[in-house]
Amino acid sequence: MRHGDVVNLAWDLADAVAPTLTKLTRTTLFATLGAGHAEDTIEALLRECGVAHQCLTPELASRVRIWVEHYVCPVDRPTLRHLVDSITAPPVMPRPKTPMRLVASKRDRPRVPSADRAHSHQVSSHPEAGEWSRLGPTRG
Repeated sequence: MRHGDVVNLAWDLADAVAPTLTKLTRTTLFATLGAGHAEDTIEALLRECGVAHQCLTPELASRVRIWVEHYVCPVDRPTLRHLVDSITAPPVMPRPKTPMRLVASKRDRPRVPSADRAHSHQVSSHPEAGEWSRLGPTRG
């Protein structure tokens, strides 16, 4: 990871975390970053994420992990690793390639008369029947 990559990481992290920061904290961190202190800004932003319970995207967290492994003082690594793990959002599950089946299996479905049977019965509302009744098959 080159210095330019670290600076880009710091700006990307600052953009991701900025909405949760207070105005004073945001101004201080952006000023620190603008002054060229990318590593200090990254550490501060990670701590702010932890305080605000904000999650990083898996892609951004991956970049931060690379930075932790290569640039952070070995004494600070375990703490920052734990912090990054605690603020990383779970990966998004990929959509299934085939659409999910939303109907019940054939044996669970209610029986519906076939088209041939449906037309072979007549429904009557004869006044003497008092309710709708199904008559047997008609003979043509």
